[in-house]
Amino acid sequence: MTKSFKLTTVFMIVSLKLISQNLILNPSFEETRYTPDSISAFNENVKYWSTPNDGTTDLFDINAKNLMISIPKNYNGHQTAKFGEKYAGCYFYAENNYREYIQGLLKSPLEKDKDYKVSFYVCLAEKSKYALSEISFILSNPKLNLPSSDYLSDNSLSKIWLNSSSKHSIENENYYTDSDNWTLVSKVIKAKGGENYIVIGNFNNDSKTKKKKINSNATHNNSYYFIDMVSIEPLNRLVTLIKPNSDNIVEIKINKVIEEETLVLEKTYILENINFKSNSIDLNEDTIDELERILIFLKKNNSTEILISGHTDDVGSDEYNQRLSDDRAQAIAGYLSNKGISLTRIKTIGYGNSKPIESNKTEEGRNKNRRVEFKITKNNNVYE
Repeated sequence: MTKSFKLTTVFMIVSLKLISQNLILNPSFEETRYTPDSISAFNENVKYWSTPNDGTTDLFDINAKNLMISIPKNYNGHQTAKFGEKYAGCYFYAENNYREYIQGLLKSPLEKDKDYKVSFYVCLAEKSKYALSEISFILSNPKLNLPSSDYLSDNSLSKIWLNSSSKHSIENENYYTDSDNWTLVSKVIKAKGGENYIVIGNFNNDSKTKKKKINSNATHNNSYYFIDMVSIEPLNRLVTLIKPNSDNIVEIKINKVIEEETLVLEKTYILENINFKSNSIDLNEDTIDELERILIFLKKNNSTEILISGHTDDVGSDEYNQRLSDDRAQAIAGYLSNKGISLTRIKTIGYGNSKPIESNKTEEGRNKNRRVEFKITKNNNVYE
């Protein structure tokens, strides 16, 4: 039986129905009305941001002449900005229930029942006595404006909240102790619909705030955090990939939070979360986790290329399986191309059913044989 293998460059028409974007206006506080010259200037100075209570949140600026609010060294510690030239600073815990928060405006209200990834960076200020185990945020409608510097209690919030408001906590069992590096805090939420503000801080009173002493030399009983780059990104995106001269349409729903992947050059990988149904080129949701990790690697390593190989079970004719394996490889390649990877860096090959990794005599084996593999290489040496 003669096997024919085809190496192709992918050409697909791709429509992206919803492009990922950060819905937070002025997410790293770069847009201000003036260069800050004193502490407590966040509320009046940062465009699209405010404070939801009478707490005096700070804005730090690399261009500030007042050393108390300068970057990297300031009155509460030493830290460079994670993004841009500014960051905010809040007392997430201070005695007598004193609390500081930041409140940001969204570009548009959240859509009901859609998934969003909410994230921001924090760094514990070096002069803090305590580190907290929990940092929270509120998604709110309407804007909050309480005439008190106390913590925002559920009771006080319930009087002004609409049905679309909600509170979310992100607990760290090891506490948010890092004062050297920025820590990413993130959570995926399902929107109630209509939320158009985010408030970040500590919504517990003193007795319910879980804290750990990390600085015995601190002169005040507080926990102060720097904050940078607040983001709310829609995760329900639908990507439609259309092969030329074909009725096959692959729809990929993306709703996962992706971490970076470390890949070894010249090593063949199986996309672990991609198992096709028989006679199908449809991709399941978990596939996107793998593809986004590959995407991050390729974007950070511009001199690399990727070979994507498609495989089938032995159900159907050799000719049909050859075509199906091509389609499977190209579906993956089309996704990467749509996300910004040049077609010159992507090659695909279909092996049909010629390279099984399990017996085709069982359903379990056939399921494993319906797969896609990939290899990352350099110097245009992707095909052997």
